[in-house]
Amino acid sequence: MKIHRFTVGMLSTNCYLIQDKGKCAILDPGGDFGLVRNFITENQLEPTLVLATHGHFDHVFSAGDFYREYGLRLNISADDVDTLDGAAGMSYDFTGEKMDSDFETITFDNGHDFRLGDSIIRAAIYPGHTPGSTIFETGDIMFTGDMVFRGTIGRVDFGGSMEEMKRSLIKFRKTEGSYVLLPGHGESTTLDREKADNPYLSDAFLDVH
Repeated sequence: MKIHRFTVGMLSTNCYLIQDKGKCAILDPGGDFGLVRNFITENQLEPTLVLATHGHFDHVFSAGDFYREYGLRLNISADDVDTLDGAAGMSYDFTGEKMDSDFETITFDNGHDFRLGDSIIRAAIYPGHTPGSTIFETGDIMFTGDMVFRGTIGRVDFGGSMEEMKRSLIKFRKTEGSYVLLPGHGESTTLDREKADNPYLSDAFLDVH
């Protein structure tokens, strides 16, 4: 498996291309479709999956392009359909550019497994940033979307909930093992580093005594 990161769109979203056995999945298609398409073409890859960690526009802006070009529907948590419904309006409010929302979706629930080549990508729902905010896990990699970043967490004032975020963070920090975390914005980090240094994973912030 190989993972490629593209920084896309006006909000510098991390769009990831996961490659295995000549097939690829696109995770968080947040813009700059041509950049990702050119990479797919140049490397003779077959796109088979489009995944979204959540439904905010900066993570799904190019979903329509992938649907038209490759016939791939957007896979998104069933709990985040309402968030996705507001993505086009949110896009215009933030950037003055309206997102193309003419694409189809497939919804999934917590624990759903996706197959890519010889790899399995598992979806885990962590509400907080949005109701259906999802972490995708494969091997020792976690794609954390806008839940956990290096040294911080995602905001909750666009359809999220701080109460749910805290519950999700308590659950998240109980994760065992050594994982590389690939977030929706910014640089990669590790689970061990965030457990040790991220103030939002501390007992004090989470009111754990």
